[in-house]
Amino acid sequence: MKRLITGVLRVFVIVIMTMLPFTIKAQSMDPEIQQMTDELLKWTQQQFEKNGSVDQHKLDSMNTRIRLKQDEITARKMQAPSVADSAKGEKLITVELTQGGMLTVPEGKIWKVKQATCSSGMGEYKILVGSVKFKEEYGPGEKIIMPAYTPEASLLTEDFSSIIYSFNIIERSIK
Repeated sequence: MKRLITGVLRVFVIVIMTMLPFTIKAQSMDPEIQQMTDELLKWTQQQFEKNGSVDQHKLDSMNTRIRLKQDEITARKMQAPSVADSAKGEKLITVELTQGGMLTVPEGKIWKVKQATCSSGMGEYKILVGSVKFKEEYGPGEKIIMPAYTPEASLLTEDFSSIIYSFNIIERSIK
């Protein structure tokens, strides 16, 4: 029975892949990532047609390459505060939080949330959190609270207990 189900799934995947003669593209995907994703899709399709399955080790390797490239591109876009910002006592920090969790701005500091992402904590891709609106700045003692549910987290997993939110915050000291 298990073999039958596996065989039917393989045929289904092959049929779907052959029905897609066009390149699937995300609207806001970086061109480098898009090219790597297209290569992965093409390789997967070829593997299913040739072997009826994919080499899991190679698939993991290709996904890791894409994720590392995505992290590299994100880091380039995130750029640390400029020299002028550093002179004002600003620095870029990263903090992590679970769903429903809370961060408190330390005394003598002001925080500005530059970016928030979520991941399942299992080495998967990070998704930019756009559904939560943050204040322009948070003063000492103010709290940043993540809701127990975000649509972005539901894209990653059904087990919300494994969701990790990563915040890139510009921290400034109060004089």
